[in-house]
Amino acid sequence: MKRVLLLGALLALGACGDQSTLPPVTTLSPEKANVVGAGYSPDGSRMYWWQRDGTQWALWVSPADMSTPQRLPITSLGTGNLLWSPDGSRFAVTAYFSESGFKIRLMDTTAGSAPRQLQTGEGLAQAINWHPDGNRLAYVTILSNGDVVGMAINVDSGLVYRMVPEEVRPHWAFWSPDGSKLAVQIMEPGLATIALADSAGGNIRQLTTEGFETFRGSPPWSPDGTALVYTSNRTGTDDIWLLPVNGDSARPLTNDVREDNSPFWSPDG
Repeated sequence: MKRVLLLGALLALGACGDQSTLPPVTTLSPEKANVVGAGYSPDGSRMYWWQRDGTQWALWVSPADMSTPQRLPITSLGTGNLLWSPDGSRFAVTAYFSESGFKIRLMDTTAGSAPRQLQTGEGLAQAINWHPDGNRLAYVTILSNGDVVGMAINVDSGLVYRMVPEEVRPHWAFWSPDGSKLAVQIMEPGLATIALADSAGGNIRQLTTEGFETFRGSPPWSPDGTALVYTSNRTGTDDIWLLPVNGDSARPLTNDVREDNSPFWSPDG
C-alpha cells in the first residue's frame, strides 16, 4: 500500500510541477507519415526506416539529423530489420513480394549504390546472420518440398551451400563471433532444441533435449562466443536462459509469471 500511495503522490507532484522543465520533443519523421522500424546505422551517422506507400512499404534513409531524407529503391509488402555486415559497409534485408514471397536484398551504403537480390535458390529465404568475414550470409529457407534448411551464401561470388549438410531435421544455424562454431536451431513436431556444430556443420552434438528451447531476437551468441541465450517455455510462460557451450548446465536469467523473450546481447556481453 505504501508503494501505491507514494506513486500516487509522485504523479500528483508531477502534474502540478513546472512542465517547462521537461526536455523538448522533436518529431523526426515527415508529418503524417506512417513510419515503422526506425534505426541507426552502426556508426550512428544515418537513420533508416520503413514508410508506408499505398499497399507497400518503402525503405528510407537520411543523415542522423534528418536534414535530407531520401527514399531507397527497396520496397516490400512487409517490414524487416536491416542486418548489417560486421564492418557496417552494407546490409541485407528480407523483403516480401506477392509474386515471389520472401527474398533477400543486399545494398552497399556508398552513395549511388543500387540494391540487388541475392540468388538464394529455390523457395523462400530470410536472412539471419553474417559470418565475421563479412562475405557470407546465413539464411533460413523453405524449399519447394517443404523442407526448412539453414543455408549460406557468399554475397560476392554467389556460392550457396548447406550450413549443416548431414542434418535432415528442419533447422537453421548461426555462426559464432569468431566463425569457428555453429549454433543450430532444430525443429521437430512439438519439439525445439539446440545443437552445436563446427564451422563446416560437422561434429554436431545436442546441447538441449527438453524441447522448449528457441532462438528469438538477435543472434544468440555471447560476444565472447562462450554462451548462447535462448527462450524456453518449459514452465508454461516464456523465460530467458543462458547456455554455456562448454557442456555446463543452462540456467534461467528470468523466472516470473510474465512472458520474457527475444533477448539481445549488449556489445560487451
